Amino acid sequence: MAKKITTTVAKADLLQLIDEILQSRQRFVITRRGKAVAALVPASDVDQVEGESIQRDSLEARKVIARVKSGKEKTSLLSTVVDRLKS
Repeated sequence: MAKKITTTVAKADLLQLIDEILQSRQRFVITRRGKAVAALVPASDVDQVEGESIQRDSLEARKVIARVKSGKEKTSLLSTVVDRLKS
């Protein structure tokens, strides 16, 4: 579970926090005025999240392409959409 720390603590102790992340894979949620605003996590966690995000995006793109090919969904040129928004 991630430890919550304030922005003040994160700023003051950044190098120590990085060492803790490297040694124990600890995660930190940085808060400002009690609300989560950022996180410090191991780089491998970021790689994993980005990989999962790419997979989800790819799956959604394949679904849209299938709907378009089957005629269930229509497409528009970006320029047409922009023109409609301008008028």
